[in-house]
Amino acid sequence: MRRPLFTLLAGIGFLFTLWFLSNQQGEAPPVRFFLWSGLSFMAVWSGVEFVRRFMARRVAQLNEAVRAAGLDKEPGMVESDSEAQNAGNGSGATEAGGLGAVVLLALGVGLFAPGQGLAATPEISPFGEGGSEEFIASVGVARSLATPVPWSAAGHRLVCRIAWNLLSAEVQAEVAEVLGPGATGTEFTDGCVWADQIRAQLSAAPPELEHLARYTPAHYVNFEPGLARVTRDGCTQGEGLEQTPCVIDAIDEMVGILEGAPSPLTKGEALRFLIHFVGDVHQPLHSGYGDDLGGNRVGVSVMGEERNLHWVWDTFFLEHDGEPWEDRADRLLESLTAAEKEAWETEDPLVWAQESYVLVESRVYPEAERSDWYIGQEYFDRNILAVERRLLAAGVRLAFLLNRVFG
Repeated sequence: MRRPLFTLLAGIGFLFTLWFLSNQQGEAPPVRFFLWSGLSFMAVWSGVEFVRRFMARRVAQLNEAVRAAGLDKEPGMVESDSEAQNAGNGSGATEAGGLGAVVLLALGVGLFAPGQGLAATPEISPFGEGGSEEFIASVGVARSLATPVPWSAAGHRLVCRIAWNLLSAEVQAEVAEVLGPGATGTEFTDGCVWADQIRAQLSAAPPELEHLARYTPAHYVNFEPGLARVTRDGCTQGEGLEQTPCVIDAIDEMVGILEGAPSPLTKGEALRFLIHFVGDVHQPLHSGYGDDLGGNRVGVSVMGEERNLHWVWDTFFLEHDGEPWEDRADRLLESLTAAEKEAWETEDPLVWAQESYVLVESRVYPEAERSDWYIGQEYFDRNILAVERRLLAAGVRLAFLLNRVFG
């Protein structure tokens, strides 16, 4: 019985690891996840055991017939019922059956469980929240998009390209010095995705990154539906060094560090966090509803592909028309009016989160019945302007913030 028990424990451990990697917002596993997993595993395991025991009985019967005929000394015959039982329990049948059970169960949960695993979580490319291209390649399918992801890497770089071009020459030099020797606008835009790369590495808990772990939830803030106005209440959880800030408080904290507040973070780390978090808070679903993980649990059909609503606002709007992110950034910057720039030059991330929340309440969720949520050209045309204005506003505000802090 030890091999089947080990197989069962290995299967449960593998599935829990798969679920944990695909859901980094810390939500408790849904009951239906474990129910589906348990039933699937029991069914597969029972089938394997039935076949194994049936074959063992058949071998025992054949041995008995061989002995009765006096042929039990022929080469290659199994010598006893005990050996026949051992053959049935051998590593080949059991290990193959156990491996098959784990694989089939993983596929069953990942592909067919409603609202779970791969059925609701397509993979991201280019990488988004949770890691770099290397990290995604290393964990493969298990790391598919289930986690709330801020603007795709292209979206973050777009925001930083706009911001860099709005910085004064003096501030560009100051920012480059904080980023490291020889840094330029390219390093600045690359720095906009650093927080996601670090977040991936934090899953392995290396000691040298321990001081960054508390910022894992700092990419988003959750609100209840139907609020007239959002607040900071409950934004930061925990006490003292165990506090985990939401994106609103994290932005303020990074500004304070750059202005000289004591912190375990270096100024380079604080700057990279800041330029990323400013982009995050302008993605509407990062100021959305906690019960659906900012749209990650909302499955939709996107031009015939099964995706989720969060992916639509992260990636679909930035890829659908085929425009390179560099070209889109330059076009948006050219479209910026003096009135827009003046109106957007504020430093209150709570205001930015309120704007995102209003979009979530008013236009992010499709108007059709839940079973008919199809994302197509009409949805793209209706919302692309709002997406681009959020990206442009994020770039303007990031530049305004850095010009003040470093100017």
